[in-house]
Amino acid sequence: MNTELEKIEVGVIQGDEYQNLIEECKGIITEGIFKSNWVLVEAYHGLGNVLRNFKTKSITKLVKQVSQDINKSERTLWWAVQFYDKCPELKMLPYGKEVTWRKIVTQYLPGKTEEELTHFVNVKIDKINHELLISRKYEDYKILFV
Repeated sequence: MNTELEKIEVGVIQGDEYQNLIEECKGIITEGIFKSNWVLVEAYHGLGNVLRNFKTKSITKLVKQVSQDINKSERTLWWAVQFYDKCPELKMLPYGKEVTWRKIVTQYLPGKTEEELTHFVNVKIDKINHELLISRKYEDYKILFV
């Protein structure tokens, strides 16, 4: 029987040529994982881009409707929007080959939910003068009616 074949079958191959094969295999897997992770990051970045730049009066309503129509959670869509807002150019993204969508969501994005991106404020209603009274700390904000 072939001695080299026996070595392969029992798993005792050694030597520089074999070590080079192992390194090449590891490299192929590492590069494949990076590419698949990067494609997902690009997809969510693109999703955030189209949602943020869609002409609408209420991004909150848009995200809610789109999430239902594409069967993705609102939270995921808000993460995509926030990701795009924080990193409009993907070349600005840290992490290098270690980038994953999970890492972006858990480490890169400061606030992760709709509640952290938008929130309701207390408003006093003056029914006599038909006025809404809002804290002065929101004076720089644009008011949208929904």
